[in-house]
Amino acid sequence: MRLTGKESFSNIALFVSDSFRHDTGECEFDRNRVLKTVSAGVSSPPSFASILTGQHPSSHGVFRFSQSLEKTTPDLFDLRPNPSFYKEGIELGKVLGTSDRIPHKPIDEVEPPFVYFERDLYPHAPYNHEWTYNEPVSDYCRRKQGTARDEYSAAGTSSVSKFRSRVETLRDRGLLTDTLVLFIADHGETFGEHGFYGHGSASLPELVYTPTVIYNDDVMLEEKAAISHIDLLPTLAHAVGHDLAMDERYPGTNLFEGARNDRLHFNQRSKNEWGVWDGSGGYVFADTNLLYQAGRFVYHAVRSPYSPLQRQHPLRLAKTVINETKSGPITFGQPDFTPAEARSFAKPILRNQPTVSSERAEINEEHLSDLGYVE
Repeated sequence: MRLTGKESFSNIALFVSDSFRHDTGECEFDRNRVLKTVSAGVSSPPSFASILTGQHPSSHGVFRFSQSLEKTTPDLFDLRPNPSFYKEGIELGKVLGTSDRIPHKPIDEVEPPFVYFERDLYPHAPYNHEWTYNEPVSDYCRRKQGTARDEYSAAGTSSVSKFRSRVETLRDRGLLTDTLVLFIADHGETFGEHGFYGHGSASLPELVYTPTVIYNDDVMLEEKAAISHIDLLPTLAHAVGHDLAMDERYPGTNLFEGARNDRLHFNQRSKNEWGVWDGSGGYVFADTNLLYQAGRFVYHAVRSPYSPLQRQHPLRLAKTVINETKSGPITFGQPDFTPAEARSFAKPILRNQPTVSSERAEINEEHLSDLGYVE
């Protein structure tokens, strides 16, 4: 990847479409512009924390909404004097420590030089709704058993339309040519491919693979290598004149310096479940027992907010849950590396687990349950 016609940008604009799958991105954008991206986690807390800090979940320590980043952790908002996190969400803002620290200005009000960061929930269940939810996910799933997938597809179109409107706002303000604009996602969404619906409950390719689209014509994609969430911060820093290459806190790759096709990428759902992926597939390693997994199956088939949809595929759900009790890794796709290479790659990442997150005493469990997060 390289810049043509200019050396740097003054501003950064990231549009994060919550739960937006990679294959949806290839349907909505020019495929030649879509970079296949391995998400840091399979739910919002770890993925957003990794996007902002450039760190693996095992380093920043955030896996769920009851945890939060340490306030002293440097992040993406430090790159420009005027940051904005638009529509962060109350609970996610508490996780990231941005609620009181970062302004929430819309894109037509933020002044350069800025980092503009927006979260869009159109592709998050209940699908194709605006920011305010009209009903809990559990009620939505009962009513939409036959149409949820179609409504999700429409939600993807709505989200991309909103993104394009933000681009037009920058154009109208005369700021587009000096703003690096990206469309990204925190994780994907499942629709029964492995028995699961929604996200957050298992490490699956439909959740792990997300799209990254760099809007600017000044950025040339010389090859379509897979990338990681942790690559975004060093790449964006370089684009605005910062070099993080020698800082050990940022293990990602500056994409302007090149990204090899044979790179491996780390993803982590929890302290006991992690995976290593390339652009063709991956291995997931889970440390659980049969009794625990039996309880998970009952929960997801009976009590989960997504259970009305998951009961449509009980055999797939059972197979996926039972697979996590095997001694070896679970294989997805056709990864171009071995399980031994995956373990070797992940070992130093997992060894670096000085968890720097803190537990939050006050969380709105009813709100999180409505969104399908509380398990």
